[in-house]
Amino acid sequence: MKTAQRAAGLRATGNIKMLRHTFASHLAMRGAPAPVIQRLCGHVHLSTTMRYMHLAGGEPRRAIDLLESTPLPGSGAAVAT
Repeated sequence: MKTAQRAAGLRATGNIKMLRHTFASHLAMRGAPAPVIQRLCGHVHLSTTMRYMHLAGGEPRRAIDLLESTPLPGSGAAVAT
């Protein structure tokens, strides 16, 4: 890690936690559900994962869009809009 940090012109701390932080941040920005991020990152508590969820800016809109465009399970028909 220190070698990669030096090559990038960063302070060489050897801190690998930043990789998990970056991983979780990018998942949140792409709309991954918090419980999935929690599982992938190995967080014991969901509250740890929730620190990243502020990056999921469009999450409420995506949730509403699911109601408007996704067929109900077992119905075979789209929801009327």
